[in-house]
Amino acid sequence: MVYGQVPPPGPRQPGKGGAVAVGVLLLAQLLLELIVLAYDVTQAGPAYLLDALGFSYEHYVVAPASFFGQDTALCVALVVLAVGAFRGSAWAKPAATVLLAVNAYASSSALVSLLTGGGAPAATETPGQLALIAVPLLTLLLAVAVGVVTGVTRAVGPAQPGYFPPPYAGYVPYPQPAAFPHQHQHQQPQQHPLPPPPVLPQPPSTPPTV
Repeated sequence: MVYGQVPPPGPRQPGKGGAVAVGVLLLAQLLLELIVLAYDVTQAGPAYLLDALGFSYEHYVVAPASFFGQDTALCVALVVLAVGAFRGSAWAKPAATVLLAVNAYASSSALVSLLTGGGAPAATETPGQLALIAVPLLTLLLAVAVGVVTGVTRAVGPAQPGYFPPPYAGYVPYPQPAAFPHQHQHQQPQQHPLPPPPVLPQPPSTPPTV
C-alpha cells in the first residue's frame, strides 16, 4: 500500500446537534400562535380570518395577545424553519434564533406596556384574557431556549483526518517496498550470453612424410 502526506484537518463544520430540539421548540411556538388565533376566532367569529390574514382590521379583539397578518407570516416561517431543523439544515438554527428573538421582543414589550398600565385595562378582564398573558411569557422562554440550544451546539470539532485515496492536493508518493522482500534473496541472477571460445589450431593427425 502506498501512503502519502495526510491533508491537514478541514475547517470547523456547522453543527447539526440539537436541530431536533430546535424543531420541537419551533412547533411549540407555532402552537402558541394557533391558540391565539383560535381565541380570536371564537371571540369575533370566522370573519376574523380576514384580520388574521392582514386583509382587514374591522374585527379587533382586545386581548394581551392577538393574531394579525404578521403572525400569519410568522407561522409560515416557523413551519419552514421546523422542517429545515428536522432535516438537519445548517441555516435552520441561527435563523430560528433570530426569528424568535424578534418575536419575543415584540411580545415582551407589549406585555410590559400592559402590566405597567400603558395597555388597555379591558385586556385582562376575562379568564381567557388572563390566560393569554402566558403567551408572551412562553414566547420569551422559547426564544431563550432556542438561543441556548443554538449556542451550545453551534459547531462541531474539526474533521478528523482519515485515509484519503490518492491523488489529492499535497500527495507525495513514496517508493513502494517489495511485498515479499525474501523473494529477492532466492531470485536467480539474470544470465548474460557469453562470447564463443576462440578456435585454436589443432596438430595434424598423421606425422609428415620425409
